[in-house]
Amino acid sequence: MHLVYKLYAPGRAPSTCLASTTDRESRFAQTPPIGRVHMFYNLAGLLNATIVLFSLFGIGAQIRTIWRRKATPAAGRPTAQLSLNQFASSFLSYYAVFVYGYSIQPFNPYLVWSRLIAALLVLAILHEIWRDRRSRPATAVLSVALAALATGIAGLAWGGHLSDEGRHFSTALILANSIILAQGGMHQIRVILLAGDTGAVNLRMNQWVLAMHLSTLLFAFTMGLGTGWPLLVLALSGGTVKAVVLYLFRWIRVSETARNRRLVNRAGVLQ
Repeated sequence: MHLVYKLYAPGRAPSTCLASTTDRESRFAQTPPIGRVHMFYNLAGLLNATIVLFSLFGIGAQIRTIWRRKATPAAGRPTAQLSLNQFASSFLSYYAVFVYGYSIQPFNPYLVWSRLIAALLVLAILHEIWRDRRSRPATAVLSVALAALATGIAGLAWGGHLSDEGRHFSTALILANSIILAQGGMHQIRVILLAGDTGAVNLRMNQWVLAMHLSTLLFAFTMGLGTGWPLLVLALSGGTVKAVVLYLFRWIRVSETARNRRLVNRAGVLQ
């Protein structure tokens, strides 16, 4: 069956095309959203970028919590109960979306710039963990993060154009990071459960990061599942563990088990 239809694109005059139903579906699957869908895409992108920017204040609050604990020795280790695993996976999450945003066509500024800033701030937290602990894992994570960020920024400066193989790699990076982010979150959950305390973990940061994951789910749907499905998987993975971490802030206040573990582990530092 053949259909005649008009194709509208921003900045271009309408054109009449003759194509089969299969060709028509294929072409629209590769075309950016138009009309109302395009407007919804931009609104969802702006919402996601705005929430990511607000989440930066949450990450900043986490950094201030560390600095405040450094200034108050009685509060304990500055990075107590902060999971190196969790923040390493958070960095990789922001980094993976940053690279994905400039490797897809068209270039996605909502993903690129917000995630680059977030990755830089999480890198600052990794640096604080390294300064506090001076352990081999902390040194290795910080070194790899610095090298990865330098490579990612170089790729962006080079022009942000990747081959099909490069785009497949960025998709694989997001999927692999979905697993890493989930296990990093579970490690943070385990640290809190064993200590019966959230220590230096900042509530506001976790609230904003959860909001970011929820808005990313919405944005992924507006991008179309053909392009946005890796972000969908990443947001579900990260959002689930963040929701559990937020619940634990309540658990430590009401649970007798948590109170007993705090008494036992008060002098201990979990990594």
